Amino acid sequence: MKLIIDKTNVNSITKFTKLKRNKRHIQKLFDFDQSIKKRFCTCGNTIQIETREHQETKQKKSAVTQAHTCQLRYCNMCNYYKVRSLSSQMTNIFMCFDAEKYKGIFLTLTTKNCEYSDLRKSISHMNKSFERLIKRLNYRGSGDWLKGWIRSTEVTFNGDDCHPHFHIILFVTDDYFKKQNYILNKAFKPQWSYLWRDCLKAEYMPIVDIKKTYKKNLNTSAVQSSISELQKYCIKATDLKKIKTSKNMEIVYTQLKGLRFLATSKNIKLNEKEKIFDKKIWDLIKLEIFKWHKELADYELFEVHDNIRKSDETTTVNEQVLSKNKKLKKLLLSYKK
Repeated sequence: MKLIIDKTNVNSITKFTKLKRNKRHIQKLFDFDQSIKKRFCTCGNTIQIETREHQETKQKKSAVTQAHTCQLRYCNMCNYYKVRSLSSQMTNIFMCFDAEKYKGIFLTLTTKNCEYSDLRKSISHMNKSFERLIKRLNYRGSGDWLKGWIRSTEVTFNGDDCHPHFHIILFVTDDYFKKQNYILNKAFKPQWSYLWRDCLKAEYMPIVDIKKTYKKNLNTSAVQSSISELQKYCIKATDLKKIKTSKNMEIVYTQLKGLRFLATSKNIKLNEKEKIFDKKIWDLIKLEIFKWHKELADYELFEVHDNIRKSDETTTVNEQVLSKNKKLKKLLLSYKK
């Protein structure tokens, strides 16, 4: 069979190649459990990219589905897929609030660093403290201007301790920015710090930051910037390197097992398992399957199913191979012989 190099797909797989390569630097941390390590290492060995067409508008969209996922919160690839699946939902939420003239503000709440063995206790305490914060805001009459919130938990590591903190978006009315309510101004930030300290029942002053949603650059909207800020990975691969030993990783794994890192107010619903496409109105027209080559640390486009339609039950499979370097091409050619 003739070998076809599809250069147009190189850029689309670059992000996943980078994520997959980064996993190699931290896989030794999972030596405490070989079954977990195997799940982590084999995650992303196969990636599927679907291209679908809307039945009415004929709009075409591509989405990534993964055949092998480990579902570990420490996996940068699984985190990336989760972020992608939530992006459209969050965009719709922002647009709905914006249509009703509500604005978004960022709130970051922190607590003091804790040891690995106290991480679960610290996050649990923060969750309860946040509940007290929302109740106090309601008692202060925020029910008139606070219309909803989305909260994500992030954990960073530094040597022998870790730092859990919250990233929150509050949806507020324009009344919030009036002089009597406006505690967004720098002069009023200490009020948030005092309020959060009381809710934490802490003897120290925690660091609190609050700011309006903003554009990161000219090419992104305030909504896109807000979603990007909120969807930071709960645990970044670069931070996992700082854990250093498998023993410490085992403690962190046990401490965080089963914890929920994304929460919303009652009037906001996010489904982490929601499908990107409604198959009733989006027809699958192309399916690309990429496979990971461990020796070359790169993906190859193994096969393509093209011109797929509901009425076409006998789809012809055209095998194509994606190569970004001569070594990979040579290796794949040897497989065909």
